[in-house]
Amino acid sequence: MNRTAFHAELCGLRKSGVILLKVCVFEMPSYTYAVKGEKLLRSRGYTCKIKRKDNSSAGGCGFVLHVSERCRSAAEILDNYSIPYTFRVYGGG
Repeated sequence: MNRTAFHAELCGLRKSGVILLKVCVFEMPSYTYAVKGEKLLRSRGYTCKIKRKDNSSAGGCGFVLHVSERCRSAAEILDNYSIPYTFRVYGGG
């Protein structure tokens, strides 16, 4: 999912101005970017954790950054600091 599609999907998931997402997952291109993203988001008050992917795909490094709540603004921060990622969403928990 590209970033434009991600933002469009988030807009479609709004209800009464509240985003219904609980956890979002940023697939990172390297462990280094995962650490940079985690430090950046934590310094801004986000709850996040680096985890190893269950099954590493051919194009990925095998690490993801799980972020609780405020997925859209977390993505905007990563974008503003040029931290590359691909995006997946887990709703409800």
